[in-house]
Amino acid sequence: MADLTAIGRVTVFIASIDDTVLGYASMTREVSTWTGQTFAHLDCLFVDGRYRGHGVGRLLFNAACAHARSVGDTELQWQTPAWNAGAILFYCRTGAQSASKERFTMPIEPTADHHPDSRRSR
Repeated sequence: MADLTAIGRVTVFIASIDDTVLGYASMTREVSTWTGQTFAHLDCLFVDGRYRGHGVGRLLFNAACAHARSVGDTELQWQTPAWNAGAILFYCRTGAQSASKERFTMPIEPTADHHPDSRRSR
């Protein structure tokens, strides 16, 4: 992750007091082949349960929006599981609009040529 952050591929915001991490947000810039535009993708917004309800999530969300704006993106996209009612309520309070769609995942098994251990045998 540090490598991706160092080259600007991932941006991370951390909310803390002294040495105590209250929460974090991570985001990437993506491109939509549908619109031909870049957009910001909020990959994760997490606030420790002990600090929820104190504005930490809003602070992190606002930081992500401000960063997206600063790099010229005009849209922030993200998803949250349907069972996460607290997050859905939070996002609705930000003024965000829900855009329903199904998300699919599929593990991709590496081939022998691309397996992380294949470099050792060469």
